[in-house]
Amino acid sequence: MVPVDIANLAEGFPGEWAIAYGSIGEGGITRLKELGSKGLFPLASVSKLFTALAAHVAIEEGTLDAKEPVLANSASVYDLLSHASGLPFAFPRPGDFAFEGITSESRPASRRIYSNVGYELLADLIGRNSEMSFRNYLFEAVAEPLGANGLELDPGLYDASGPTGAAAGIVASISDLVALVNGFVSPGILSLDTLRLIRDPHHPELDGMLPGFGFMRPCPWGLGPELKGEKAPHWTGGRNSKGTFGHFGQSGASFWIDLENRCFLATLSSVAFGDWAKDLWPSLSDAVVEEANS
Repeated sequence: MVPVDIANLAEGFPGEWAIAYGSIGEGGITRLKELGSKGLFPLASVSKLFTALAAHVAIEEGTLDAKEPVLANSASVYDLLSHASGLPFAFPRPGDFAFEGITSESRPASRRIYSNVGYELLADLIGRNSEMSFRNYLFEAVAEPLGANGLELDPGLYDASGPTGAAAGIVASISDLVALVNGFVSPGILSLDTLRLIRDPHHPELDGMLPGFGFMRPCPWGLGPELKGEKAPHWTGGRNSKGTFGHFGQSGASFWIDLENRCFLATLSSVAFGDWAKDLWPSLSDAVVEEANS
């Protein structure tokens, strides 16, 4: 039976919503609850988690070199994944997605600059090196083997973020985010060593902006997911461990995994991120962690 507090909290979502939460063991999800809509929602920047998994598959199979410089400032694929490349947040001119015209804002590993451009460059590198479209690579390497069967890629959804949809263009159901949990905790499409590496802080000392929450000192990030660390305020709960990793999106989607507390939470909303999310997500997160430890 769904605990009353979590069910009641979920009713606080504005508009249409869906959540999934549960417990995690060594082999993956051991207990799962899904509430709300079974429909598709835009993920916005939570899309980057699927893109990150695709990049790590490409690294493991040799399609990408993780540490080889890919920019004139010597930034690597790892720097792109962790927003440490020096690339700007957005493309400089609407509709102009030429990487050649982009100027880095800093040298690599000097500041955490959250960058949609960096994830579009990852998609471009995956496509060119694999001789496949990014869309096909994403579905063949990540979505299909994970069983994320409702996943769709709509590059025009947030077209200012870039031409491929890698940074913000994925549409998914709550069941697809459950599949994403397994992608990050269960060896399958990626090795156990890579899964551990993904959630380790890359250049942990870097300061930077956490969109929607302000400047963080430091602003830890893994090789794809954001890491909670000591950030405050934060979109996860006070009960979440420092090692909690995940992402949220301006669409109102959020996703975190807390291995120390052996639990996870994924949320979707038809209403864009705002003050409601800053209030609701931490409360809901605390309730999920509390239940996991009860």
